[in-house]
Amino acid sequence: MAFSIESRVPFLDYRLVEFIFSLPIKFKINKGWTKYILRKSMKGVLPEKIRCRKDKMGFVTPQDLWLKEIENDVRGIVNSFSKRGYVKSEEIPKILDEYYNGNNSLGKLVWKVFCLELWFRIFFEYSYVEDS
Repeated sequence: MAFSIESRVPFLDYRLVEFIFSLPIKFKINKGWTKYILRKSMKGVLPEKIRCRKDKMGFVTPQDLWLKEIENDVRGIVNSFSKRGYVKSEEIPKILDEYYNGNNSLGKLVWKVFCLELWFRIFFEYSYVEDS
């Protein structure tokens, strides 16, 4: 958790983790409520507004902003991934063009492929150098 945004140290006790894993699913998710047993256990301890909250969001990164600021680098790196043979290489330029022409729904896909190619370079090809 060296780079974590949140810290949940009280929940890391191995005995608690073992106990939670031993519980039936109905104590974890019940009628659409996640963390069901935790919510029940906090009744009267936490304010109801917090205990019954369902709108919590995780930390959101501005990946679309990042990807658009370095478009040429992204195109080169993602196109390199397409040459590995894991995907139909002719589809990658189409996806990139569609994304950079405003289809932000493809942002997560572009980001994942971008990061995957960087991962390949770091862990499998230390001297791999092929940029845009």
